[in-house]
Amino acid sequence: MISFSRLAARQARGVFRRALGLSTRGPGPPVTLAAEDGRLVLRAVNSTAAVQLCLDQEASLESPVTVPFELLSDCEGGRSDDVALEVTDDGRLKASWSDKGVPQMCLYEPPAAPEAAFPAIPKRLAENGSELLIAIREAMATTDPESVRFALGCIQFRGGKGEIAATDSRELLILGGFKFPWKKDLLVRSNPVFGSAALLAGEPVQVGRTGDWLMVETGPWRVFLVTEKGGRFPEVDHHVQSPAAAKAVVRFSEADAAFLAESLPRLPGRDEPFQPATLDVNGEVCVRAAGEGQPPTELLLTGATHTGKAMRLNTNRAYLARALSLGFREIYLFGPGSPILCQDERRSYVWAVLESEGAIDPNKEAVRIASPAAGEAPAEASPINHKPRKEEPKSNMPRNTNGRAKPPNAESAKAETAPDQNGASETVSVDALIEQAEGMKNSLRTASAQVSELIAGLKRHRKNSRTLQTALSSIRQSLEV
Repeated sequence: MISFSRLAARQARGVFRRALGLSTRGPGPPVTLAAEDGRLVLRAVNSTAAVQLCLDQEASLESPVTVPFELLSDCEGGRSDDVALEVTDDGRLKASWSDKGVPQMCLYEPPAAPEAAFPAIPKRLAENGSELLIAIREAMATTDPESVRFALGCIQFRGGKGEIAATDSRELLILGGFKFPWKKDLLVRSNPVFGSAALLAGEPVQVGRTGDWLMVETGPWRVFLVTEKGGRFPEVDHHVQSPAAAKAVVRFSEADAAFLAESLPRLPGRDEPFQPATLDVNGEVCVRAAGEGQPPTELLLTGATHTGKAMRLNTNRAYLARALSLGFREIYLFGPGSPILCQDERRSYVWAVLESEGAIDPNKEAVRIASPAAGEAPAEASPINHKPRKEEPKSNMPRNTNGRAKPPNAESAKAETAPDQNGASETVSVDALIEQAEGMKNSLRTASAQVSELIAGLKRHRKNSRTLQTALSSIRQSLEV
């Protein structure tokens, strides 16, 4: 008899499902239970990935046992109650467990053995810190699995440089400082398994290569991903410009980074393609966005500083939000049509800007929301009376297609103050300002629809009038004859 916990079944099913690309409740490949170094292991494999969970319990199996994947779904649970598995006299598999004190039992026909062989452990391994798993996860979030250019759905492990690179042609992420026991570059298809919380437990990470497989091991988990030999990863290093060549550098305070994380997803125009926002650097640093039929909203970053030339860029706000979520607090600007760079000792993040013609100019009707300084109350939100500013000339920029990454979620917006009609101040929130703007937008849409209906009715009336006039004219002509 074999036993394992219901919690282990739940963890195994979740990680196996992600790694093997299975639907939430759909069928899966058979699961193998085997003994390795005296411990019980659960394994699943298909043509693209293989996963193993090593349980902290002894096992003395003479040969592996294969069970259907749905057994994990049937017996999984949040408790550590054991599942007992045994083979009946007629050759079927019987799993029994207790669910809140109520006995449970299921019988299964033994499935066929997995079609793909489980990969062997690499002979050479290199140890890294837990930050390697986070790097792999972030790199895989930078790919485009649906791109017709196959390699854009892969991440590149650079053996000689100890780096990981990924791009979807709109953003580029390069992370370094790792150890790989190979010299060449490897391509691995993006896989959501590294987003599993079970793998991100802060354990050291072993990485190696065996045949056509890349292996990543952490804690009780061992993940194999097949390497792609037919894809060609684009040359991306020339897109990473030197920070010394930047025409302007913007530095965000921690308070401003938190303020933008909350406010950027709520700015108007968030439903437009590529989520455009204007980064304006000219004496002060602000982010400006507008929706259809409403004045722009401007976020004034009171703790941000900048050096270099004045500049106004049109960018996808999601990429700015992601740069801040990655921990960058300094961005390098090279011009209205050039990509934006964030860089530290081990990482480089680059994203393409949008067309400069879409940048929003300063507007005295804009609603300004100032970021609070550290430890201070939020600043006043009010219409803006801009001082004369030096306008940056617009430049022609090649069209691109920014806009796939998702901005971070935020729970609430901080309270701001805005003057009422009598000049007094009343407390409002960013959400309230945006709801007011959305209400205005909906009202304008309703009015536009009503005007369209009125115009259509007038046109029908004019057409009917013309038809009537033609008919009367024909009658007159007939009477005259």
